[in-house]
Amino acid sequence: MTTATAPPDGPRAALDLGSSRIRASVPALDVIVDRPSTVGGPVQITTGRRRARAVPARPIEHGMVADAGACTRLTRLTLMEADPGLRLRHVLLAVPAA
Repeated sequence: MTTATAPPDGPRAALDLGSSRIRASVPALDVIVDRPSTVGGPVQITTGRRRARAVPARPIEHGMVADAGACTRLTRLTLMEADPGLRLRHVLLAVPAA
């Protein structure tokens, strides 16, 4: 397995993972992304005798990381929204701490 290394002169990004919003900034590209902290397609849940309904996955709940895999997907989606072909030099990530 090969790992891609970021170029030494590539741009940097900062991400703030919040319970309701995720914010990303890539200063070199003058890009700011502000989106809800929900991931991908809906997740089917069933409660009692009710029919299944679709709800978005929330990887951060009550200020704590509830699903690390979903947090990773959310971070990737946000960075891809900033620039799909972006190869970053450094990423500063702020996560909630309870």
